[in-house]
Amino acid sequence: MELLKDYEIILGTYEAFVLGYKSTEGRKPILETSFADHAHASSIKSIAAGDKFLISAGGDEIVKIFNLRNRTEHGTLNHADSTINAMKFYDKKHLITCAEDGKVCILKTGTWNVEKTLLKHNLGVIDIAVHPSGKMALTIGKDRKLVTWNLIKGRSAFVTNIKEVADFVKWFPDGQRYLVGFYKHVDIYSVANASIEHTVTLNGRSNDVAFLDDNIFALAGEMPHVEIHSLITKEMLYKFPAHETRVRCLAFIEPFCLITSSNDGKVKVWKLAKTEDSYEATEQAVVDTKCRITSMVVHKVPPVAQTPTINKEDIEALASIAVKSKKRSIGFADDTKPEEICLDVTATPSAPKEKIVVEVDSEEPQVSKKKRRKKKKSVEDC
Repeated sequence: MELLKDYEIILGTYEAFVLGYKSTEGRKPILETSFADHAHASSIKSIAAGDKFLISAGGDEIVKIFNLRNRTEHGTLNHADSTINAMKFYDKKHLITCAEDGKVCILKTGTWNVEKTLLKHNLGVIDIAVHPSGKMALTIGKDRKLVTWNLIKGRSAFVTNIKEVADFVKWFPDGQRYLVGFYKHVDIYSVANASIEHTVTLNGRSNDVAFLDDNIFALAGEMPHVEIHSLITKEMLYKFPAHETRVRCLAFIEPFCLITSSNDGKVKVWKLAKTEDSYEATEQAVVDTKCRITSMVVHKVPPVAQTPTINKEDIEALASIAVKSKKRSIGFADDTKPEEICLDVTATPSAPKEKIVVEVDSEEPQVSKKKRRKKKKSVEDC
């Protein structure tokens, strides 16, 4: 399926399973299981994917790390003393977690050490949204606070009291607005004047939002259909029945792929076609997971960067160039010595790096500094 090429749908479930699905190519593409792991002893609260890592947090207060490249369990995180409610990756190098004890922790991937702990919420932190620039973030908590964090200085910048307990918070792709989901309504705030720019009302709880561009977003809630709204016209552009029960999660892949998951365990892939003043959704694939879905991410594992191989002919050519130009070295490595050519050759990502050293004899002998000083002294003496 061209819509989900190289992408993988990863799900967290009430039954404590972490599931992965990939699409197959053909006239009638289907979603096939790529992996299934009974990772926790309780329901999964949240999942996050970044680079080659997948993080899952369950109600059993265990946070597990998986390597999506070789499909193995990488380890566990023990930095939190309570349940993790939400997690977000930023820039592939940092993971931010929100815990039930009110702590927001920033961890560095690889070492998985806590670099900073942010404290401002009195009760559990529900969700976090990182600004596209990475300089600030928003968190919402059960204490009815919306906290703006300065991630450069590592401290809170503003604390806003809200009337209700929010369900989720998200930044728009351009970073000029942010969206907060509540029970029966969703509020869009403007960063310029810190006021509500638009409100969308619902019949039930709001569950998730996926942004199609800087002004258009898809909204899911306690309803079997999905709505597409525009901030330019302040109206609903399109509405289509997606599932038989409530839609739990949404994800969008540019330019026209929308993934929806429902409470009854079904995951569907839709192709969105833009018309003159609306949209049109066509179902492309569906799979029944037989589980109740709690969270979903759509992730693409980046390929391994490979170093180009260098053969012996290239080495001999470099050696001849070094002799003709009377240079002592030509190299590509940082630790190149003045008397040798040092080339890093990596055939495969897993193979160790080999150093090929070619010695170059200069045509003119070099005189050391000590010998030069002695010659100068002998001339002066004369």
